[in-house]
Amino acid sequence: MKKSILVAASFIAILVAGCYKDKYEVLHPAPKVVNQVCDTAKTISFATDVTPIINVSCAISGCHDAASGAGGITLTTYKGVHSTVLSGQLLPAINHSGPNSGTSYWMPVTGSLSSCEIAIITKWVNNGAANN
Repeated sequence: MKKSILVAASFIAILVAGCYKDKYEVLHPAPKVVNQVCDTAKTISFATDVTPIINVSCAISGCHDAASGAGGITLTTYKGVHSTVLSGQLLPAINHSGPNSGTSYWMPVTGSLSSCEIAIITKWVNNGAANN
């Protein structure tokens, strides 16, 4: 009897200790916020403004990096990003709109870009998506 109580108590202790981090906030942290001033009045540069957003949220391991190329899309170079712009896939994906609304084509899959990040990329695309 003592042995079964000891086994049960040990099992409960292990179960409770193993679940201490099962909190929504820990399992699903808030998306990273890129600390930047949202200045879309200036000329948007691919290298200075767009690339940092893409590198933090899109061209990451398991997504659109050179090794993974999820969906056949690699966003590690200007050529890859520009190709996605020309295909008409980039803006609908980051705006969570378009023909694939409500599907896994919304990017990033971890949530959404900030409104500032979307505004920066949108302005860059609408101004010709130059490699500057």
